[in-house]
Amino acid sequence: MNSGAGAELVRCVKEYFKKMLSESGSGMKVLLVDSETMEIVTAVYTQSEILAKEVFLVEKLELSEEQGESMLHMKAVCFVRPTSDNLAHLKRHLRTPKYGEYHLFFSNMVRDGYLQQLAEADEGELVRQVQEYFADYCALDSSHFTVPVADPSSCFLPPNRHPQATQHTRDRMVQGIASVLLSLKRRPIIRYQESSENSRSVAGDVYRLVYEQEAALFDFRHSPGSTVLLIIDRLDDPVTPLLSQWTYQAMVHELIGIKGHRVDLRHVPKVPPEQKEVVLNAERDEFFKEHVHANYGDLGLAVKAMVDEFQLTSKSNQNISSIEDMQRFVENYPEFRAKSGNVSKHVAVLSELNRLIDARQLMQVSCTEQELACSSSAPKDHCAEVKTMLEDPAVLALPFLPISCSTSPSPSTLPLSSISLLDCLRAAPSHDVPLLTFPAGHSLACALQASLGATSLVPAGHSLACALQASLGATSLVPAGHSLACSLQASLGATSLVPAGHSLACSLQASLGATSLVPAGHSLACSLQASLGATSLVPAGHSLACSLQASLGATSLVPAGHSLACALQASLGATAQGAWSVSGKGLTLGVEGNLEAG
Repeated sequence: MNSGAGAELVRCVKEYFKKMLSESGSGMKVLLVDSETMEIVTAVYTQSEILAKEVFLVEKLELSEEQGESMLHMKAVCFVRPTSDNLAHLKRHLRTPKYGEYHLFFSNMVRDGYLQQLAEADEGELVRQVQEYFADYCALDSSHFTVPVADPSSCFLPPNRHPQATQHTRDRMVQGIASVLLSLKRRPIIRYQESSENSRSVAGDVYRLVYEQEAALFDFRHSPGSTVLLIIDRLDDPVTPLLSQWTYQAMVHELIGIKGHRVDLRHVPKVPPEQKEVVLNAERDEFFKEHVHANYGDLGLAVKAMVDEFQLTSKSNQNISSIEDMQRFVENYPEFRAKSGNVSKHVAVLSELNRLIDARQLMQVSCTEQELACSSSAPKDHCAEVKTMLEDPAVLALPFLPISCSTSPSPSTLPLSSISLLDCLRAAPSHDVPLLTFPAGHSLACALQASLGATSLVPAGHSLACALQASLGATSLVPAGHSLACSLQASLGATSLVPAGHSLACSLQASLGATSLVPAGHSLACSLQASLGATSLVPAGHSLACSLQASLGATSLVPAGHSLACALQASLGATAQGAWSVSGKGLTLGVEGNLEAG
């Protein structure tokens, strides 16, 4: 958003919070928040700063009503989002009050119906005021904010995949953007990306809210065109996700993780107890503010300079030879301790970044990423580089981003070279689903098992029946010597087995309850085709791949020498033959040339 007022974001949230507490009057207060407003408050205030404003207790709204004794001598300052869940909690509070009075502050616009329900529930007239303070976003720093969304991954799926989750995410983004506009007192011109359904939907909802539904609320008398709200879709950025970030804040966020300005270092080897969790906040840390976007090389030099400066200060404090020196040391001791903690913090973070860069070989990975993004080499060369990188055990040991073609917002054709490192080399938080890759030469059993999420692969030499049965969670395996029909039938819980000597087609047909059997002498392809009700049979001499493909209605046949994976892939409409397969959810086959997403 281009407004020239971005530096006011943190100040706006702080001012809102100051007003809440000052308008509640003097005296002991309890701050009641929900999970989202808790994140909003802690992003701009520390616990000691809140305590200095006569707030002696901070509680979750839903937990406060369930536990603890009544404290009628205290005031409850409620800062919550205007949701139906919070409304229900507030009504229960008012019917069985725990505090002497309630001051209600909502982070966004409140429906008239909600106010009516609150008035009816307030039989003891404990509510002193109800205000709307538009702080429905998390101000990260002076010019950046986020909107807390429960399931942001829904934005990366086709809208019809999870329509309810997608619409909820869009609504939450609209509410957050509207809150920012109201905080900054801006009525913007809205520009959006036409090719993105998400951008178009969010822009339309913001426009209707600002210019139609709440036009009077957004009438700030600013000159037209002073603010432009630009809404774009990150899915249409093909380059940035491919590249590793090499600036301070971005590296911490991507390699270690940072949430609410807090960095968790508990997993770091030999970390001191006081550094198991550190805070990186540009509003309170001058070094971080100055170097938040410094590149990796400059950051190392800056940390070294800070350490050298601190060492000089430490040496000067050792030369205490008079009472004046002692007095000066005592006066400067708090600043000295704060500086010591700051130096130790940044040294610890930089040391962990160095360790991760070496362990994950990110220098080499970054070189390959740069080649993918900037080089004009052929996709075949890019694919070879990626394969070479994947052969490195250190790279394969990383947690991977999950890949699935269904993450595309609409069916499209994507070159594999443009998604290889994005999906195969970039590290992801541990809670993400790991990416499983397997060479095309592996058995289809292994591939199917991997796509179904089995934790271990059945050896390629095992029968497909055993592999499928294991994938489906059967408690015991049918001996590999048994026919596939018997094995599958047993896996599916059939009460009797077709004799092992029967053909696979007959066995499968019998298992499925067909009324007549295809003669055992027919080829597997012919038998399967007949079982499935096809009108013409593929000649028995054709390969299984060709037969299956023909049975499924493909327009061209894959040569018999190709792997079954390639044949199945062609049957399913892929435009080129596969070199290696990728498993996300379901069997998703990767290809060297183009991959049909959808």
